[in-house]
Amino acid sequence: MCSVHGMNEGKFALSCSWDRTVKLWDLDPDDDDPLIRTFIGHKHQVNGVAWSPDHRIIITASCDRHLKLWNNLGECKYTFHCDEGHNDWTSAVAFGDCFALSAGWDGVVKLWNSKTMKMEWEMKCHTAPVHALALSPEDVFFASGGADRTVLVTSPKDRKVIHGFDVSGIIRSLDFHPHLQWLAAMIESPGAAVWVFDVENRASVATLTVQDSPAHGLSVAWEPQGQRVFGGFSDGAIHVWRMKA
Repeated sequence: MCSVHGMNEGKFALSCSWDRTVKLWDLDPDDDDPLIRTFIGHKHQVNGVAWSPDHRIIITASCDRHLKLWNNLGECKYTFHCDEGHNDWTSAVAFGDCFALSAGWDGVVKLWNSKTMKMEWEMKCHTAPVHALALSPEDVFFASGGADRTVLVTSPKDRKVIHGFDVSGIIRSLDFHPHLQWLAAMIESPGAAVWVFDVENRASVATLTVQDSPAHGLSVAWEPQGQRVFGGFSDGAIHVWRMKA
């Protein structure tokens, strides 16, 4: 499994995987068969999945270099081909109120009009593959990061990079705090760490580590209340840190 995206109400979730599929799940703990449906259409592993804010549209990113738009019935409604999308593997996607974002191994982040799905802007400031995207509350900022070990914070409204944070390893996952302009970044390296940044003040808040662990960091996510941050690691462990603003 490569990525998971859930609804804010916690009733449903999407997952994507190296088996080239996307799956829609019912999170009711009393449901004996939680799988609702499987989305089939990509020709290579699926790296990223995201719902639109109204949960009517799903966007996916794959190593077949394509982005796809789906409805919740599992029907593919549109495919972005290489001539209008990325020229290497697509690795991450995100959906804002008025736009969608995609990132790829070509080091480019693309901003798409969410109504016409035409590309409106490219951010080419990364120097290596981009593995992660995240949107801040109310879409004020988006963050991107990957193999160049730099988190870039960008204003989608002004369409310019406003700040960069250098970290000690490859960035595998990013997530904004649900209420604050804080950003958590998961670093892949052994002895991996979650770096927390205050985007508005352009400052580091904390570095959260797991002592004496050879595991690689894979994913990071804030809880909805924003008091704790969760990190997922290659040894199957999930570590939890409590954060205070």
